[in-house]
Amino acid sequence: MAPNPNFPTNLDIKPSHYSDDRSTMYSFDFAAQEEAIREYGIAGRVWEASFLINTYISGPSDTLFDPPFVSPEDEERHLTILELGSGTGIVAAQCMKRLSGKSATIIATDLPEVCPLLQKNLHTGSAAPEALAGPTLLIRPLSWGDHHHASAILDDLRSAPSDREPPDAGPRVLSHIVCSDLVYFPELLAPLLRSLLQLSRPPFAGPAARVVLAYKTRSLAKEAPFWAALLGGVGARGDSRCKGDDTFETLLLMGMLSGEQ
Repeated sequence: MAPNPNFPTNLDIKPSHYSDDRSTMYSFDFAAQEEAIREYGIAGRVWEASFLINTYISGPSDTLFDPPFVSPEDEERHLTILELGSGTGIVAAQCMKRLSGKSATIIATDLPEVCPLLQKNLHTGSAAPEALAGPTLLIRPLSWGDHHHASAILDDLRSAPSDREPPDAGPRVLSHIVCSDLVYFPELLAPLLRSLLQLSRPPFAGPAARVVLAYKTRSLAKEAPFWAALLGGVGARGDSRCKGDDTFETLLLMGMLSGEQ
């Protein structure tokens, strides 16, 4: 049996101190994280990148993001947002709140054994969609790189549009793929890349789909090949040719050099 990636050897993590008072409304406070960490390991912690990505999603009035999480064009269409590795569900909850009152579908995904935590926090907890009134929420298992899990989600996308969509809306495609603090264990980077490549192209996503990633650098030497492959388009459209350039790597190197001076 493969080891559970949520319980690595010598696991010793503490809950994060989420300073936003709204975290208590979402049941993601310190005590809730303590309990979740005991049962779900690293998936039970609110990781640092979620603070940043939730700020981007909520679009505070005193900050201008370019592009915004929800563009003016998005306001006129049904949005379907899939989050990879949802963990506690705090980012999915922010998406639900941001799109309250709008025609949208949020798909929160994680390993099958983590889905009960998402169910607890998003369906039956204080972040339940009944309290937020708006988008449809789906909780689905999606192990990175798992074709069967992805196929089941594709079946959901192909299902009939909701009553709030035009009759001729046709099958849904992903408008956003959201990833928060997923780049950590090197052995998980290849399956994560496979999932991103699969989900960001037809039939899952349309040409206007956006991939939103936030993460905290922990070991740049181990993480750089993942970013080079992803941003270079290696594996996209079914071949291994590089379709991007080395701009990202150059910026990283410049940042490292400036930090050493």
